[in-house]
Amino acid sequence: MKKTIITIASLVLVCITAIAQESVTPFIKELPQRNNFNPAFLSDNKAYFILPGIGGLGVDMENSGFCWEDLFTKSSSDEYNIDLDKLAKNMRKLNLTSANVDIPLLAFGFRTNNDYAVSFGVSNKTRFDVVMPRSITDIRHGNYEFDNDRVVGHSISDVYIKGMNYTEAALGLSRKVNDFMRFGIRFKFLSGTFSVFSDDLRINVNTVNDNNRYHLDISTHGSIHASAPISIKVGEDGYVDNIDFEDIDNVKLMKNNGFAIDLGGTMKILGLTLGLSATDLGFIKWKNDTHQLEAGNSYTFRGVNVSDKLKDTEDKEEDKDSYWDQVLDSLKQFTDVSYKASAFKTRLSGRIMASAECDLRDWLSANALVRTKTVDGHFYTQVSAGVQLHAKKWLTWAISGTMNHSIQASLGTGLVLTGGAFQYYLMVDRIPFNIAKTHGACFSTGINFVIGRKKIESGTRSGLSSEQRQQIMH
Repeated sequence: MKKTIITIASLVLVCITAIAQESVTPFIKELPQRNNFNPAFLSDNKAYFILPGIGGLGVDMENSGFCWEDLFTKSSSDEYNIDLDKLAKNMRKLNLTSANVDIPLLAFGFRTNNDYAVSFGVSNKTRFDVVMPRSITDIRHGNYEFDNDRVVGHSISDVYIKGMNYTEAALGLSRKVNDFMRFGIRFKFLSGTFSVFSDDLRINVNTVNDNNRYHLDISTHGSIHASAPISIKVGEDGYVDNIDFEDIDNVKLMKNNGFAIDLGGTMKILGLTLGLSATDLGFIKWKNDTHQLEAGNSYTFRGVNVSDKLKDTEDKEEDKDSYWDQVLDSLKQFTDVSYKASAFKTRLSGRIMASAECDLRDWLSANALVRTKTVDGHFYTQVSAGVQLHAKKWLTWAISGTMNHSIQASLGTGLVLTGGAFQYYLMVDRIPFNIAKTHGACFSTGINFVIGRKKIESGTRSGLSSEQRQQIMH
C-alpha cells in the first residue's frame, strides 16, 4: 500500500504544475457527470435527475499553438504589435485550436443495488477544431534566401477545419461482472444541426528559375463541405458567384442523423481502481442543405515588364486587352471555386481515457489519468493527476494538475455542494493565473438532483471490503 501511495503522490507532484479537458470531474464520485467519461463509472447516488435550464453548461476552449504573449509585443509607448518572428518561434509544427460547448437538456439515471446502473440523457453539443501548421508563418521570409543565394518554396498543408452542432440522445448501461470488474456501454443517437468540414487543403508557392528569369508558381487544392442554411449562386462559367446566408430558422431538424457508442470498464487491483474507456466512436451523415466547394487551381506570376506594360490607357473601354486586365483575369481564374450539392459524413473526434484511482483515506482520494483525442488522424494527449477531499456528505473539493501535448501546464479545481437532494457543482480547469500566458479555458457548472446517497462504510469507497484492505496494507 505504501508503494501505491508513493506512486500516486509522485504523479501529483510531477503534474501539479501541469491543461486539461475536464481533468477534475471524472474522479468526483458524488457527481453523476463522471459517467460521461467512462460508462462504467458510477456515482455514489442511487438515482439522479438533471432538468432543462438548470442542468448546467460546459465550455472548453484551447489553443495549443500560442497564447497572447506569443503573438504580441508591448512597445515603450504601451502599444501592442504583432511579432511574427516570436509567433513562429513559439508555434508547434501542428497547432490545434478547439472549442467545445455542452448543454445538458435532460438526464436521469438509477442503479439496482450494485449490479446494474442505467442512464439516459439528452444534450446539445458544439464541436469546433482547427489545425494550423507552423509553415504558414514561413511566408514572411519571402521566396529568396539572400544569405544562401537560393530561391525557396513554401508548402502549406495539414490545414484542417471541422465544426458541428448536434443533439445527442444517449442510453447507457453499466454492469457488475464480479467483485473486481465492471463494464459499461452507451449508445448515442445523433441529430446534426449544421457543420463545416475541410478535406485536404493545400497551398504551394514555388519560385522557378527559367534561364535566370524567375517566376512564381502558385497552386491551391482542397475542398470544403458544409451543411448549413446558405444559398450559393453559380455563374454561367460554372463557378461560385455569390454566397448568401439564410435565416437560422430555416434549419431542418432530424434530417442529419448519426450514431455513436461509448465503451468502458474498470478493474480493482491492489487498492487501485483502474479504468479504460473509448468515447464518441461514431459519425453523422449530413443530407440536408449540403454544399461542396472545391478549388484546384494554379497561377504563374512572371513579373511586370515596366518598359511598356505600365502604360495603361485611361479609357478601359478602348484598351480591353491591357496588361492589368489580363492579370486580373488570370487571378480570377486562379480563385475560381466549383460547387455541387453533395451529401457527406463526418466522424466525431473520438477520445480514449486510461485512469487510476486510490482511496488513501475515507475522506481523501487520489487519481491519475491519460486522455487522448484524435483530430484529422493526429493524436493529442494530456496527462493529469489530482486529489479529492470528501468532507462528510455535503462538501467535496478537488484539485488537479495537467500537462498536455504541447507541454503546457495548468491547475484545475472543483467544488461540489450537496444538501439533501440538491447538488451544485463548479469545475474549472486551466485556472487563468496570467491571462497573457493562458492557452484556453475550461469550466462546467450546474445543478443536479440526487436521491439515496450510497452509504460509504469505512475503507470501502474503492469497493474493497475491510478484510481485503487489511490484507493489501499488510
